[in-house]
Amino acid sequence: MRFIFLFFCMLVLSAKAEKVSLSIRPTIMIERSDAETIYQYIKQHPQAKWAFDQEVLIAKKVLSLSPQPVKAIYYEGKVDHDPKRVACKKKLKDAEKMQSLLYAFLATKDPRFLSKSKEYILAWAKEFEPTGNPINENKLTPFLTSYYFFRSDFKADEQKIIDAWVLKLGTLNSQFGKKEMGNWKSKRLKISAMAGTILGNKTLLTYANEGIQEYIDKNLYADGRSFDMVYRDAMSYHCGGMKPLLSTLLCLPEQKNYWYNYQNADGGSVKKSVRYILPYARKEKVYPQWVNSKVKFDRIRYEKGDQHYKPGTPWRPEKGMSVFEYAQFFEPEFKDIILNLKVPSTELSVESILAEVMRKNS
Repeated sequence: MRFIFLFFCMLVLSAKAEKVSLSIRPTIMIERSDAETIYQYIKQHPQAKWAFDQEVLIAKKVLSLSPQPVKAIYYEGKVDHDPKRVACKKKLKDAEKMQSLLYAFLATKDPRFLSKSKEYILAWAKEFEPTGNPINENKLTPFLTSYYFFRSDFKADEQKIIDAWVLKLGTLNSQFGKKEMGNWKSKRLKISAMAGTILGNKTLLTYANEGIQEYIDKNLYADGRSFDMVYRDAMSYHCGGMKPLLSTLLCLPEQKNYWYNYQNADGGSVKKSVRYILPYARKEKVYPQWVNSKVKFDRIRYEKGDQHYKPGTPWRPEKGMSVFEYAQFFEPEFKDIILNLKVPSTELSVESILAEVMRKNS
C-alpha cells in the first residue's frame, strides 16, 4: 500500500513539473514568385539541400497527423509547468509543423505538403478566437507566413474565412496597447504588419510603419541596449523584442533599410541594438540575467522552480541565433555568426539560405 501511495505521489509530481518545448523559428514572408528560384538553389547547393531535407523528414511525419487547434491560448502570464500552459504548448506545436511543411514544399513541390498546410491553416482559422494578446498570438505567425505563400491555392469561400481571421488578428493587435513598451509592442507591430501584407490592408501597414518609429524612439538606447533589457535585466528579453521588430521591417520592403539604420534623437537604432548582442554571441562576454529585473513575475517563475529565471543565470549565446537570422537580410556578414552558433557549425540554417536567395532575387 505504501509503495502504491509513493508511486502515485511520483506521478503527481511528475505531471506538475512537466514542460513542453516550443520553438518558433524566424517567420519570413516568402513571395510565391520566389519559389522557383529557391527550389533551384536548393537543388544546386548540397548544403542547402541537406538543410531542407531535414524539414522534409519532419513534414513527412506531419502528413499522417491532424491539426489540434484551440479556441483560446493559455501561455502569457503562466509559469512554464502550469498545466494549462503545458497543454496549450502541445497544441501550439502545430505552428512548428507549419514551418516544416512550408519548407518541405519549397524543396520538393510535393502537393501533399500544400494540402496538409491548407488543412492546418483552415482548422486554426475556424477554431481560434483572436483576443489581441501579442504574446500569445505571436505563436501563430507561422500560420500567417504559410497562408501568405499558399493563399492563391485556397478556394474563395476558404479565403473568406481565413482572411476574416487574419484581419481580426491584425486589427485587435493594432487597436490595443497604445502606450505599451518593449516586446509586447514589437509583437503587435509584427502581427499587424504580417496581416496587412497578406490582405494588402493599408490601415494595418500604416500602423506598423508608424509604430516602428515610435518603438525605436522610445525603446532603443544609444549604447545598443533596449527598454526590455534594462527593465528585465535579461538578454533574452532584448532578443525577444528585436526579433519581432526585424520581422516587421521585412514586411515593409520599401522602408526596411531606412528603419534598420534610422537613429532616434538619442542615437539609438535597430542596427546598434542588433550589434549590441555580438560580443555575447561570440562568447567574448557573459551576460548574467535577471539580477536586477523590475518584474515580479520573473522572481515568481524562479520561486516556482523555473531555473531559467534564476538571478545570475548566464545567457546562452545560441539563443541569439534567430536575431541574426533576421538581421542577415540587412547585414549578410551575420551568416558567419549564425554558423558559429549552430551545432554542428558546418550546417547552414534554412533561414540563412532563404535570406541569401531572397536578397539576390530582390
